[in-house]
Amino acid sequence: MAHKNLPLAVAVDDELTEVGGAAATATKPAAPVGPQARELKDVAKGLPQKQLLDLRVPTKTGQAAMELSKTLTLAEVGKETVFRLRAPSVEPWPFPKEGFNGWRLHSDERAREGQAWIDVSIFAYVRQDPQGALAAWKKGQDFIVTGTVSRADITAVKGTVLHLDLSATKVEAAR
Repeated sequence: MAHKNLPLAVAVDDELTEVGGAAATATKPAAPVGPQARELKDVAKGLPQKQLLDLRVPTKTGQAAMELSKTLTLAEVGKETVFRLRAPSVEPWPFPKEGFNGWRLHSDERAREGQAWIDVSIFAYVRQDPQGALAAWKKGQDFIVTGTVSRADITAVKGTVLHLDLSATKVEAAR
């Protein structure tokens, strides 16, 4: 009985390469272009569920908020990120140290993470808007905001709020 020469396919960097025969092909999934835009509710994902639930217990609220703030600070502050934000308010904002005015976007929503509800609030500080997206702002408009997180914490004074501040480097109207 004669052996047939069958091609041997070998995986190399997630692609199939054929050894000894006609080329076999495999398609690689298309790489995403740029980072994916996160939403505010995505920030609460991955926070420890026990501590989130402790926010609802009056005797544990303060301690849970401090522990969650430490986790958030380590995970978010200094991180370059992209958010999709619905901006109910855009206002002129002074940057006195730099000697010019820019804008401040504010967005907030209520998010559910597991069994816990948490309010999420973000302020994006925009120094430049070369595309003019903010000049054409309409109430409730969505923006894609790129920047560095400068604050990430949880306060539990009059309700529980996850706060983020973002030093924006790019703002564009969402499509």
